[in-house]
Amino acid sequence: MKIYLHQNPKDAGERKKNKENRKLAEDILSIRQSNYIQGKFEIKNISKTKRQFLDFFTEKMEEKSNSVKNYGVWQSAYLHLKNCINPNFLFDEVDENFVKKVKQYFKAEALTKSNLPLSQNSKYSYFNKFKASLRSAFDDGNISINYAARVKAFEQAKSQREYLTFEELQALVNTDCKYQVLKTAFIFSCLVGLRWSEINTLVWVEVRDEGENLFRVNFRQEKIDGVEHLNISKQARDLLGNRKSFKDRVFIGR
Repeated sequence: MKIYLHQNPKDAGERKKNKENRKLAEDILSIRQSNYIQGKFEIKNISKTKRQFLDFFTEKMEEKSNSVKNYGVWQSAYLHLKNCINPNFLFDEVDENFVKKVKQYFKAEALTKSNLPLSQNSKYSYFNKFKASLRSAFDDGNISINYAARVKAFEQAKSQREYLTFEELQALVNTDCKYQVLKTAFIFSCLVGLRWSEINTLVWVEVRDEGENLFRVNFRQEKIDGVEHLNISKQARDLLGNRKSFKDRVFIGR
């Protein structure tokens, strides 16, 4: 702790300093002994158990503000929790029945802004944020039992990938569109399999014409933060039209 005593105090000042340091060490010892006893016998920290749950949840939510997507999910979860948890609800009232009650709210009562039941994935996400706050409360000493581990989370819905058949894509090619660049970008995406985020940021330096019938796109994939090399067909390359300046975006317009 870097608290030291003068072995042979020379004056009143050093004796006073020794007395203050002994008192400080004794106070720290008392606090650490108290923390040990509370942990050993699962005794709640009274000051922390008197905290309001929703205030604590808000605090944890604000810690996520550096991630827009994650923060948005925490905010949505918070708006729902305000509907089923009293603002004066304290941590010393938390028990397994409370956690089950919140889960039942998400399962049967929670509605979207359009007054529709929550999707399975929304239930999964919002309830998991609630459980994450309980785990943090346990780690911080607000509760002596990790209730998050005692109630099972919602199952996550299996995602369904949509795709166009050849006939549907051909019909799209023959359909007029107000914004031609949008239509071209979508058809190109279907032909090469790139995401919108990759299509939207594609620049001409990333489009490589390496032979009469050899064309390639080099792009940065967000998920792995690395450069990928994708061979594309002549049909896909023809959609892009004439080459422009290296730094120009391929698909630009309204």
